[in-house]
Amino acid sequence: MASTHSGIGFRGAARMVLMVALALATAGAFAQEEGSTTGWWGSYYTPGNISFGAEVGLGSGPYGSSTIDLSGGAEFIITKFRPADILAIDLGASARGIFSLWRLSLTGPRYSAFGGAGSVVAHLGFRGFDFPFAEYLERLDLFASVGLGFLGYSYGGDWTGFSQPDGGLKFVTSEGVNYFLTDNIAVSLVYTYWRDWSSVSIGARFKLGPKEELNPRVRTVLDDLPSAIGAMTGNLAYAQFSAYYWLVLGYGGFIADDESFAEGDGVRWLMRYPDDADQNEMEYTRALLRINSDGSKWWRVVFEVDDETAEYEYLVDRSDAIQLLRFVDMESGEVVTHAPGDPDSWWGGARTTMRSREDLKAMSEGSERVRVPGGTFRAERVTAREDVYEYTWWYTDEVPGLLVKLEGYEDNTLIVAGELQEILTGVTTPWEVPW
Repeated sequence: MASTHSGIGFRGAARMVLMVALALATAGAFAQEEGSTTGWWGSYYTPGNISFGAEVGLGSGPYGSSTIDLSGGAEFIITKFRPADILAIDLGASARGIFSLWRLSLTGPRYSAFGGAGSVVAHLGFRGFDFPFAEYLERLDLFASVGLGFLGYSYGGDWTGFSQPDGGLKFVTSEGVNYFLTDNIAVSLVYTYWRDWSSVSIGARFKLGPKEELNPRVRTVLDDLPSAIGAMTGNLAYAQFSAYYWLVLGYGGFIADDESFAEGDGVRWLMRYPDDADQNEMEYTRALLRINSDGSKWWRVVFEVDDETAEYEYLVDRSDAIQLLRFVDMESGEVVTHAPGDPDSWWGGARTTMRSREDLKAMSEGSERVRVPGGTFRAERVTAREDVYEYTWWYTDEVPGLLVKLEGYEDNTLIVAGELQEILTGVTTPWEVPW
């Protein structure tokens, strides 16, 4: 079935909000002060809020034709997280239904589709800022959801030469923005993907229950915000590190053979995320600094996006639980050492997704010669496909971490590409030695 979405764009950005929000919520839940439920940066939600919404929109059906879509549902806010007592992330559960009409021509194929889905939803609000026009920003509510739904179809017209879409269980995502006109009424712009088609809708939302009460701001003007965020606590640094790390390793197929690194070994990679407007890039370096006598290891990772650099060093035990995380405090410029309260939370669900050498061998499609800036290698090719996504990875034992190249496609459109830029040796810490 054809659809209109491609690239990273709006849908990818909203998914990124959801992924980072969930990562921050997981790692930052223990960052709240004991008994604290409010902060200066907040949203229009409190746990226990129920909201109802309805939308009408146009979608992309099969063979390039448009659909008319009616949708609606309800959502319950389950909990609120405040990573480092800064921003507010609301997590909820939703139930949503949809009815869609599609017609190719007066005599050609047509269908009506109907279904429902249950999803997990993340919200990010912007209340509490103090600068010109902040009153408009604070009314925004960004959201993204992911879930599973069921679709049924009723067919009509002449389907000769055309394939009918199949009903059944479908992977469902939605993302968009609510703009609150009052504390309880908002207008909505929603993008929905129901596996067989995509839809853009406008609608309205009615919320039952109060918005949260905010503490006084710790800063009075927007120019002070970088300092407030720069003085991040160890928990927020831990959450940011985890989100960056698994974003890169996730696109790399969760291929991270740490045993292939010797002390001082490292790799430098360039990741590209093509978009219709520009070429987004991230460069990252990963290196093993030291193996201790008890089997624990000190690692160093550096992420560079545009002109921003995020540097981390971390100590993991033999089970890969993080014992210590080091980072540069942006306000003081000093290297800070943090002991995470939950040393296993950085894994999230990645531990069960990691691919072993046996997995890679079973998935191999054969070897081929691969040339990347970091060298030319005889590499095994592995491809994974799911729905409209296809990822290919090239790996070899000649490289620490195994991976030398990766490509990812959505609906045959390139969404991510990465290449090994350099194999490093003799890597040491530029900071004071912690061991």
